[in-house]
Amino acid sequence: MALHRMRTINEVFKIARAADPETALTPNCIRTLCKNGEVHSVHTGKKLLVDLDDFLKIIGASDDQQPSKN
Repeated sequence: MALHRMRTINEVFKIARAADPETALTPNCIRTLCKNGEVHSVHTGKKLLVDLDDFLKIIGASDDQQPSKN
C-alpha cells in the first residue's frame, strides 16, 4: 500500500520555491487549488494537508524537479 505524501500548504510552497526560485505560485494559489478540488487535500483540525504528488502532477513538474521520495 502506497502512502500519500501529505504536506502543509507552506511546505508545498517551499518545495515549489526550491524547484523554481522565481515561481509565481503563492500559498494562497495552492490553497485555492485545494478549495476548488483541483488538488487532493484533507482538513485535519485547523491544517489543510495537500497531496504533494497530486500537486506536482497538476502543475506539470518534471521528474527532475520533484523531491526525492524518502
